[in-house]
Amino acid sequence: MADLEAKAAAGSVIARRRLAMIYGACFGYSLDPDAHFAMIDAFAAHSGGHRQPFESLKSRTDQRCLGANGGKPISIDEIRHLMESAAQGGDLVAQIDVETHSIEPIKAEKMEELIAQVISSRDPDAMLAMSSLARKGIDGSLDMPYSMLVGDPISEAAWAIAGCQAGANCGPGSIVLDSICTGTGACGYTSYEMFLRQHMVPPGEVSRLNEYLLLILNGP
Repeated sequence: MADLEAKAAAGSVIARRRLAMIYGACFGYSLDPDAHFAMIDAFAAHSGGHRQPFESLKSRTDQRCLGANGGKPISIDEIRHLMESAAQGGDLVAQIDVETHSIEPIKAEKMEELIAQVISSRDPDAMLAMSSLARKGIDGSLDMPYSMLVGDPISEAAWAIAGCQAGANCGPGSIVLDSICTGTGACGYTSYEMFLRQHMVPPGEVSRLNEYLLLILNGP
């Protein structure tokens, strides 16, 4: 953590984006570790006796977050400053995140530009980030085939699954799976793709999902 914080302070845009993501995952813990773990224990109490995934999550959270930000509470402003700085420095994942968190609808031209960049870059983390941007309101209309890749749960799932298949960290111990566990109590999944296929993709939509995956991973 200290090494990543030092690189971010020295100006590395990748380090700033990664640090922002870790700070985001550690936000609740930094405010009150005991309360954060009490919430995880509450989920565990309703898990039907399957406590091990929750205990493992607590251990990983300690390893990931202990000492983050010098042990001081992390603020949303700090997280956004790091991400916006990385975006200004040209980091594609950070640019997607900034657009996702903007209160304004994204312009259709900007959405098409980002989709094209992500597909051409084949960046797994950018694909994963596009999953959140895909649900955002759009000012204007997108042309085909990009219009298929936004606006509904199947397109959101397709971006995330494409990112996982392309190499993003979506397995046990990843920030994305741990965030699902912390936020919903759904722990014990071996991959984010498994979670998405079980909870966001009805059987009748699998063929459409596969069509979108081909488009994202292979290009139009």
